[in-house]
Amino acid sequence: MDDKSNNQPITDEDLKQAAALVGQKLAVLITSLNISPEAKTNLAGVVTLMNEKQILELTNVLENLMAHEATKDLDEKLEQQVKDIQEKYAAKVKKGNDDAMSAILEIEKQFPQE
Repeated sequence: MDDKSNNQPITDEDLKQAAALVGQKLAVLITSLNISPEAKTNLAGVVTLMNEKQILELTNVLENLMAHEATKDLDEKLEQQVKDIQEKYAAKVKKGNDDAMSAILEIEKQFPQE
């Protein structure tokens, strides 16, 4: 869309360009969905029955879904890394506690109980 000043009205051409961009965006989002080709075709057919607000809402939902899917693997990897760190820390704490207990027992052996 051209950069219009606030004094110029929005033209039919501006609206057509904006609608075309939204349509292209929606097409890309629908194409990238992890659903069957038939479901994609059905969804595209339903879009033709939607009003402008519904189309924009669907576009936002699909964008959020795409963003969630894009970060899903990263979230899972991060979660696994955190678990690995926790397990290593717990193992080190246990070893430290075991070593400390062994040292205490060795010291106690040096001082016989009466």
